[in-house]
Amino acid sequence: GVVSFVSAGSCVITANQAGNATFNAAPEVKVTTVVVAKQDQTITFTGPSSGTVGGRYTPTATASSGLPVVFTIDASSTGCTLTGVVVSFVSAGSCVITANQAGNATFNAAPEVQATTVVVGKADLVVTKTVSSQVVLPGRAGVTFTITVKNNGPHTADRVTVTDVVPAGLIVTGTTVTRGTVALPTWDVGNLASGQTATMTLTVTVPELRMYTAGKDQFGNDQPATGGEDRAPISYRNCASATSTAQDLVPANNTACATVTRSWNGRTPGYWKNNPAAWPTGTSNQTLGQVFTSTAGITGCRNLKPTTTLAQALTLKGGSDLCGKLEILMRAATAAYLNERTFATTYPATDVAALTTAVNTVITSAVIPPTDLVKITDLATKLDTWNNGIE
Repeated sequence: GVVSFVSAGSCVITANQAGNATFNAAPEVKVTTVVVAKQDQTITFTGPSSGTVGGRYTPTATASSGLPVVFTIDASSTGCTLTGVVVSFVSAGSCVITANQAGNATFNAAPEVQATTVVVGKADLVVTKTVSSQVVLPGRAGVTFTITVKNNGPHTADRVTVTDVVPAGLIVTGTTVTRGTVALPTWDVGNLASGQTATMTLTVTVPELRMYTAGKDQFGNDQPATGGEDRAPISYRNCASATSTAQDLVPANNTACATVTRSWNGRTPGYWKNNPAAWPTGTSNQTLGQVFTSTAGITGCRNLKPTTTLAQALTLKGGSDLCGKLEILMRAATAAYLNERTFATTYPATDVAALTTAVNTVITSAVIPPTDLVKITDLATKLDTWNNGIE
């Protein structure tokens, strides 16, 4: 006969011969006991690394023994259910499926194998961006970008992040957020439930204009001013983009942009001299003394008196001495005054009062010995830069 090993354990084979008329029964003989050990087995099982709410899958696994594998949901799972042999993703979180094979008389139980799926929701993040003014003036109060991110659902958008890289040339002066924290270029919004919104304001400005610098040739003669700011408009396109761990249903609306242009209005003394019809109402008969009270303190300069009209001031030639430098300043200051009266919020001066105060302060301090020609020249070049604006 044939002995078959069918399970782990011991196998004792007994040999007998009962004898006959001639022979007595033989002594019973038992063969050596053979111990059969259970075999080890392993499970091969992998699940999807990610899934979305509403999705499902049927796990499959194989045991090296060929025995059937049993699936269960681990207690740590937060985002799925198991019905029969189908795993359903029901909420954002994690889904941990455990595969087991208990073994039998021949095989030991297989080591447990787990597969983890990160379950994310479906959301539609919409970003909008507006700006308080499309024009930003050099050195003036800035403009404010308003960035809003809204979750149109249907599920919560987890770990929402908005990225806003401010273009070079713009200076950030302040940020506020309605939720989360911001450290530009990153705004960590946090989680947004369906229907929720979050807003960030971003205030920016542009630097004061570089001043023109008057040069001199080898003989000490004044040369045309150089080195000033190009008056051509400069546009800055600022964009914000939102992401989250949720599957975004409409990626095209995750980014929004707004453009602001550095620009200002200003006309030169030559323009105002040649276009008296463009002067603001009530300025044609004004004198330097009426606008810049400090001119009353100027003595010894025959072309500069409180009674000098603004029209006369625009014709002043200037020079290298104190009176000449003051003429240059008052010519520029007169044009600046007319520009501020004309353009107001689109001219770099804060307002008429700030402009006249700046001029009066320089004149008052500069004419007192020892005279300070640098102060006069610096303000004159600053005003000339402003006056070379975009008409």
